[in-house]
Amino acid sequence: MSFNPLKCNVMHFTRSRNQTGYIYSLHNQALSAVQSTKYLGLTLSSDLNWNSHTDNVTAKANRTLGLLRRNLPRASQPTKELAYKALVRPQLEYATPVWDPHSHRNINKLEMVQRRAARFVLHNYHNTSSVTNMLQLLQWKPLIYRRVSNRLIILHNIIHQTIAIEPVTYLIPVTRHTRFSHQYSYLRPLTRCD
Repeated sequence: MSFNPLKCNVMHFTRSRNQTGYIYSLHNQALSAVQSTKYLGLTLSSDLNWNSHTDNVTAKANRTLGLLRRNLPRASQPTKELAYKALVRPQLEYATPVWDPHSHRNINKLEMVQRRAARFVLHNYHNTSSVTNMLQLLQWKPLIYRRVSNRLIILHNIIHQTIAIEPVTYLIPVTRHTRFSHQYSYLRPLTRCD
């Protein structure tokens, strides 16, 4: 199998200001260096930041929500809710155990899509109506809780080896036990980036 050099890029993952300027080539053709690229549905950036990915995800989800608003203006509430849960929310939650945002900017951008969807489902666009009350009426949890649940599901699958990730490679058991520790207590990995 041969790769097309015009469809291949080089990206250096670093936060360093002085990046190495090595030129990579494929079939005697220099590969272009990029700052961000899409891979398996995730927008990876060279500075290891998820802002561009969050922007792409929310833009796509807002476009899909706009499509639903245009095509389902007179649909019933359960139909609109089903359309949101089937078409928009999966876009917001795709691969979240990998890129789960921690910055308020990214968390709020994702939550704003769900808040717009609550207005769409209940057909209440008045500026004095409370979106928080709408979310409670629909019994929708904030997306941050759904992302925590997804992370715990992945952790459970890693511990019980139902997915092909070796627990001994990534999960380090705690060495000092306290009253609150148990057999599934692990050290949290320390990182300096998103």
